[in-house]
Amino acid sequence: AKGRWALSEPAPDGGKLELAGARPYWLPGGVANDLALGGLQILTSPNASGKSTLLRTVGAIALLGLCGLHAPARRAAVPQYHMLYFRTASSDDASQGLSSMALELRDLRTMMRCAHPERPNLVLTDEICKGTSSLEGSCFFAAMLEWMDRRPFHAILATHLYEVLDLPFRCSRLRTVRMRVTPS
Repeated sequence: AKGRWALSEPAPDGGKLELAGARPYWLPGGVANDLALGGLQILTSPNASGKSTLLRTVGAIALLGLCGLHAPARRAAVPQYHMLYFRTASSDDASQGLSSMALELRDLRTMMRCAHPERPNLVLTDEICKGTSSLEGSCFFAAMLEWMDRRPFHAILATHLYEVLDLPFRCSRLRTVRMRVTPS
């Protein structure tokens, strides 16, 4: 539809990912969201509230923006990310004898090794550490956040690990965000 896709613009060096009216283009009547991301965000909300859809929308717009293409938003300012990392699935691989947690750890290790130490990296994860106990998952999640906080990451980490919110983080760029609906 006319006016529903905007030509993305590069964010200034060191700038935030800024989206206005970002929509999931694959969902007719999908909800538009505004977002400014320049650090780490823990995203919480109940099941079926749109966390996964928001992550996919942000990922699609970031990729389109890096290519200099139109994005499904009124406005999209996208930093020149070195790496886009997106992980949503959680399943095991019985043929290789790997649990879902083992696969998550392998994928996160790859992300950590490929991340650029000085240029921004975008990380979007959905329900990371789902394949283990809440205590172990929360501790690993916290360690990963503290590692990311010392590097130029922009990240949205959606989780149901509410225990992680009570941990004493040593992160200077961390925000906790809870999705909500604003009446129009």
